[in-house]
Amino acid sequence: MFENKGFNIKEISYVDLIKPKETKRKTIHYGNKTSRYELIYKLSGESITHFNKKSYHIKPGMVYILPKSENADYYVERIIPGDCIDIFFDTDIPSGENLFLLDFDENIKILNLFQKIYKLWLTKPNGYYFKCMSAVYEILYEMLLKSEQYSPKSKYKKLEPGIEYIHNNLYDDIDYNLPSKICGISYTYFKKLFIEKFGVPPVRYVNDMRLERSRELLLTNKYSVGEIAKMCGFENTYYFSKKFKEKYQSSPTAYKNSEQ
Repeated sequence: MFENKGFNIKEISYVDLIKPKETKRKTIHYGNKTSRYELIYKLSGESITHFNKKSYHIKPGMVYILPKSENADYYVERIIPGDCIDIFFDTDIPSGENLFLLDFDENIKILNLFQKIYKLWLTKPNGYYFKCMSAVYEILYEMLLKSEQYSPKSKYKKLEPGIEYIHNNLYDDIDYNLPSKICGISYTYFKKLFIEKFGVPPVRYVNDMRLERSRELLLTNKYSVGEIAKMCGFENTYYFSKKFKEKYQSSPTAYKNSEQ
C-alpha cells in the first residue's frame, strides 16, 4: 500500500481510545460501510477481525489500517476483550480494499507514537494537530520499513519496465496491454502482480494519479476545467468531471469554487 508516492493524509478526523462495551455478544457487527480510514494499535485483548471476506487474528502490539469502504462485510469476533487506540483519517489516494496488518509487538517506539497522538488529541496544546500529523507519518514510515521486510521484491522487479512506461505516459493515451508486453509476461499476470504491489488495477491507479494532479491544478485557479482535463490525460471534459465527482463527491467546478 505504500508503493504509491502520492499517498498522503488529507485529514485526521479524530483519535479515540476504544474500550469494549459491556455485552455478552462475542461477535460485533459493524455494518457494510466504513466512512473513514482507521489506523489502529491493539493495546490488549485478542480478536478475529473479518473484513471483505478475509479474516485477521489481532493480538496486542499489532498495527493495522482499516480501509474506507462502501460495501464491506465487517465484523469482529472477540476472543479476549481489550482496548485499542484508533486514529480516524482520510486520504486522497486509496490504500487498497483489504485490511493491512503488521506485528509491532517488540517495537516500543510505535506504542509511544500512538500514545503521544492520543494524549495530544485529548489535551490539544498549541500546534497539537501538526504534531499529530507528523507522528502519524512517522508511524506510516515505520510500517513501510516493516512491510519491506516481508516484501518479495524479486517477484515485483519484473514489473519495473511496465511501471516505468506507465509513469512516463501518465498523462498521455496509455495502451494498457503494452506494459505486460514490455515486461515479457501476460496481461493477466501483470495485472495480478500490479494489484498485489499497489492495491488497485493499472487503470484505477492511473485514474487516481490523474485525478490527484487535476485536484492540485484546480486549486491554482489558472486553468479551465476543460484545460485541466486535457492536461491530465482525460479523453473529454464530461468523462473527467464524472470520475472527479465519483472520487471527491464534488464536480470540478464546485470543488474549484469551494476552495477559493
